[in-house]
Order: sequence, then structure tokens, then C-alpha cells
Amino acid sequence: MVRVSPTGKYVSWLAPVDTIMNIHIAPVDDLLSSRVITTSTVRDITSYFWAPNERDIYFFSDENGNEAFSPYAASVDSGETRSLYDVASNARAIPQGVTSRRPDELLIGVNDRDPQYFDLVRINTVTGETVEIIENPGYQSWIMDEDLVPRAGQRAADEGGTEIVTMNGDIITTAPAEDSLSTYGIGFSNDGQTFFMLDSRNRETTAVTAIDLDTKVLTVIAENPRVDIIDVERAPDTGEVLIVKTDYLKPEWRSTGDDLVDELAWLSERLGSTAELMNWTEDRQQAVVYSDRSDQPGTYFLFDRDALTLTELFKTRPALADYDLAIMHPRVIESRDGLELVSYLTLPVGSDSNRDGVPDETVPLVLLVHGGPWERDSYGYNSTVQHLANRGYGVLTVNFRGSTGLGKSFRRAAVGEFGGKMHDDLLDAVDWAISEGVTDPDTVAIMGASYGGYAALVGASMTPDRFACAVDLVGPTNLIDLVESFPSYWGAYLEDTWYAYIGDPRVEADRAHMLSRSPITHAASVNIPIIVFQGATDPRVLKNQSDNFVATLKRIGTPVTYIVYPDEGHGFGRPANFESFYALTEQFLSVCLGGRAEPLGDILERSSAQIEEGANLISGVISE
Repeated sequence: MVRVSPTGKYVSWLAPVDTIMNIHIAPVDDLLSSRVITTSTVRDITSYFWAPNERDIYFFSDENGNEAFSPYAASVDSGETRSLYDVASNARAIPQGVTSRRPDELLIGVNDRDPQYFDLVRINTVTGETVEIIENPGYQSWIMDEDLVPRAGQRAADEGGTEIVTMNGDIITTAPAEDSLSTYGIGFSNDGQTFFMLDSRNRETTAVTAIDLDTKVLTVIAENPRVDIIDVERAPDTGEVLIVKTDYLKPEWRSTGDDLVDELAWLSERLGSTAELMNWTEDRQQAVVYSDRSDQPGTYFLFDRDALTLTELFKTRPALADYDLAIMHPRVIESRDGLELVSYLTLPVGSDSNRDGVPDETVPLVLLVHGGPWERDSYGYNSTVQHLANRGYGVLTVNFRGSTGLGKSFRRAAVGEFGGKMHDDLLDAVDWAISEGVTDPDTVAIMGASYGGYAALVGASMTPDRFACAVDLVGPTNLIDLVESFPSYWGAYLEDTWYAYIGDPRVEADRAHMLSRSPITHAASVNIPIIVFQGATDPRVLKNQSDNFVATLKRIGTPVTYIVYPDEGHGFGRPANFESFYALTEQFLSVCLGGRAEPLGDILERSSAQIEEGANLISGVISE
């Protein structure tokens, strides 16, 4: 996560200190003089951003994975970290914005008054003064102007869908329920006359649109008939949209006008179309550029716009720079009902002598399912994919229906299809891999986290004949319990998302459908090896989901391995825990599929992993 500071004086990045990710900075022309300015010793710092005054770097952190985030500032000069706001233990803070017009201020949202809605608090990070500027009247999200003044909010409409309203209640625009996931405001022009949106209304793919606030005339700024626009960059001096990002087989940035056209072409010629502009200096003369390839660790460069030069900063994983890594092959697989499933196949190094994406002999395969489900898999370096390929497995990632960025119809095809056609798409991809000579029917594992964990549990319980084993990380086992236990601040989104896609637990017919698509209902059918990982403090998928599923398997005599992390939530924040997950997973897969596995060593002692069931089922672990 390399960033250049607002004036271009410094470069900053995340890197480990005694295995824990912390923030480092260095003068832009002397990286060897780097300093660490944070002192996290337990959990990784995972993201950060510069204060416009260049005095501080801001980051948000929680404890034990409970997602109760609080804001902090790390001083560039002293390296001192200070808390910026005292957030109640049962609440969270989220960043809402910074601006060069108010360089000493940070705007945050805090839900300590009402857990469902985030009020706005302005913090002067130099004086420490905090001002609660407005209580949230029911907005799902806020939209600020360049002075950090709230100008509008997005809220649920009475008749379904969403509406964007000004602070005095005037409706700027509305979106029906089918567009609520892909239609939302991205900001105002700096003169306040134009409102910009990502917008899928009355169209198949999400475009960038602009509404003239005086005339209410809507103009399409950028669109792509095949895929959604998924990200934009705006000019700091005007607020206008400059470049947009799309992603079909590979990510691609393009200009919306004359600005940056030559620069993007120059970068693409040297680094390929996947080169990404990460951030700019305030004067937009220098930018950090990230070059991503599937078979090389990513590389960061400093781009000088006037001189048209690229200066390499460093590679993300220098220890891997001289190794032959596995190549990711984009593939489009047709589902049984004719959908195009954008997918990526990665094969172990040496298994594909002509590097055409077909192994010389079949290899065991891991079907790696992404989370969300409103996310997507993309081309590029993927550490999990490389790890599995290194251990001797082919890896197949699939953008099943419901994945984002591929158009509204593709996303909406997932309505009512958790554990149904969404799972059929995964099975169709496995059938494709078998028919293409990639793998054999009896050497396929299914693995994933969150929704991907749910998919792994569905595979083990509803289609166990299709998989040799399953790896689940924080996957829900009961869809009713999942929706009924969501954090309060998700409440404003439930109607158009979870209720629409998997069912409303307040409706009896929906409850029956949700139960029929829940792995807990089909646990008695599990007859393949399964390993379940769970964070004890997970606020999204509560621990009792995994507890109940494992207890059911135990009761019917089905072997299962169950690992709990008492200090983790919906994923990993401690590197030793993350490492132990991969170590235990590769031991499990080596027994199931026959791939390579490294000896465990002392990783379990260094992590907080508690093997509650099935230690004897993992190679290298002695059951007590």
C-alpha cells in the first residue's frame, strides 16, 4: 500500500516489523533512510491515508477482530501514535473524508448514539478539538463537498430502493431496488453545481453519470457496454471525473477526456494495461503506480508526469523476485444456462510445459471461491493462489453469478440462488476443468472464506460427491441465523441486499427457503474430509454458526477438524494466525489431495489456534 505524500516529500508503505504490519516512511529520494512511525505489536495495520497537512498519517484499528474501529494519527516527525476519538466499546468509527481546504481536519462517522446510523464528527487533529456536526437522520451514507460539509445523504426509500437527498430534504435522484447495489453518489463538483454518480439505472452496466443540480439534466460521462465501471479518479481542483476503471478479463483504466490520455498510454506501453495509479501529489505532478502481473510480485513506481519517467520504488515481495511463479490464465466458462463466467486458472510451475493453460498431465485442483458474494476475482498476483500452486495444485477461481462488475443481469441472476444456481456455476466450472484435462473428478477440493466458506460447506453437505474435501473459513452454516445476527449498522442495507437475494427471515416461506439452502440442514450428508476455521469475535458470522455445524457432524459420527481463534474476527489480523491457517490447510490438503506440505514447526505455538476437534485428522498434529 505505497503512497506519495501530498507535497511529494515522502513515500509511505506498509511492511512488517517483527511480523506485524506497520507504517513506514522515507524521503522520496532516499528510501534507504526509511523510518517506522507506528508501533503495532499484535495486529496488522491494514490501511492508512495521509493528512493533507503532511504532519500525520491516519489509520483505523480494532481489537481482536471485532470491527469496533477507532481512529488514530501517527506523527510523521516524532512517530508518536495518538488516539483521535474515544469510541464507545460497542460502537465503531469510519473515515468520512479529508481535504486540502481543511488540512488539519479529519471527518469521521460514529455510531455510538444509534448503532444503525453514523453521526458526523469533525476532528482537528492538531488541537485535538472534536465537534459533533450533525446527527444522522437515517442515511445509509453521507456525501461531502470539498470543505467536508455534508451536502447529501443516501437513504432507503419508503417504496424500496434508495434515494439521494440534500440536507434540506430535496430529492436529487432515486434508484429502484434492483439498482441499489450499483447506483450511488460519488461526490459534487467543487463549484457545487454537478453531482456525480455510479449509475446502473435503465442500463445493463454501471456508468458514470452527472446531474446538473439546476436543470436536473443527467449526462453520461463514461460507460462500457460489456462491464461495469467500478472505480473513478476525480480532479482535486474541479471534482470532475478524469479516469475510470473497468475489469473484464483484466483491469483497465481509461481517460474520460483529453487529460491523462497520453500518460495512460505511456504507462500501458511500459507496464501493461493493468498498471494502476494509486495516488497523486496535491499538484498532480507525481503519482505512485502499481504494476501487477500474476507471475511476479507487484512492483511500485514513482511516476513523474512532466518528465514522463518511472522510478522503481520496490517490489512487494522481493524474496520472490527471482523465482518462477505460476501464471494465471483468464478463461470464460459457459454456465449450464448460458452465462459467461469470467474465471482464472493457475497451474503449478512445471506442470504446463508449453504454458498454454493446459497441464501435461492432470493435477489435483482447488476450487477457490471468493467472498462477498458481492465481490469478484481478478487477474493479478494472488498470494493464496501462488501458495496452493506451489504445493502442487491447480487453482480455479470463478466469478459465479452475483459477482460484481460484470453487469446488472449477471449480478441479479443470483437473486434467490444462494446454494442454488450460484453453486451450479461452481460445479459447471469444475466440469469444464475436467473436460479440458486439467483435473480428474476425484481430485477436486473446494475452499473459501466468508461466502466462499459457505460455498465450501454447501459443496461438502449438498454435493459431497463432487469434492474430495472442503476448507471453510468463517462461512455461515445457517442463513436465517446469519441475517438475524448481522451488526446493527447493516440494517439500512438489508432490504435490497440480503433480504432480496436470500430471503427475509420475517416471512415464513422465505425462512423455509433459507433453511433449505443452509449447510446445517444437510450436515448428515457430509461424507468427505472437512476443516472449519472460525474467529471467536466475528461480528458477521457468529461463532455459534460453526459450533452448531461441528456439533451436528460429531453427533452423527462424521469426522471434522475445527480450529478456533479466540482473538480473531471475520478474517485474520495477527500474522501468526494467518500463517497457521495456511499451515494447517496445506497439511489437510496434503492428506486429501496428495500435494506438498511444509512441517508445522512451532507455528501453532506462536498462533492462538485452538484445535477443538479433529487434531488427529491433520498430518503433523498429535491429538491430545
